[in-house]
Amino acid sequence: QSNPTHQVRRHTSKASTSVSNIRKLEKPEVIFSNNHVLVVNKPAGWKSQPGDGGGGGNNQNNSAIDPKCLLTYLQSQELGGGSLNNFLIPTHRLDQPCTGVLIFAKNGKAASRVQVAWAKRKVKK
Repeated sequence: QSNPTHQVRRHTSKASTSVSNIRKLEKPEVIFSNNHVLVVNKPAGWKSQPGDGGGGGNNQNNSAIDPKCLLTYLQSQELGGGSLNNFLIPTHRLDQPCTGVLIFAKNGKAASRVQVAWAKRKVKK
């Protein structure tokens, strides 16, 4: 009967460890921002957008509860466009363990133009 209690302790320990790992995430650096785009240096450990857990897709419903989501973090910092300064569209993505520059559009027209530039290979890395 002591075994289930031991398992509960182990589970609690893992949960507190994962919370402390989230707190250790390096803050993203804003490289450039204007009325059209936000360019950010993404540190390792952040998800580019909600649902970036390897399953693909963009699940907007999970964005409010994922403390490792860069898009959600930037929106909470009011770095986007729109009347609430929270409108951001990721124009591409980086995997969670990777670091690098991410471009977020602050309006639909900017998103379309950046995505066309990516498609025509006009973006230089």
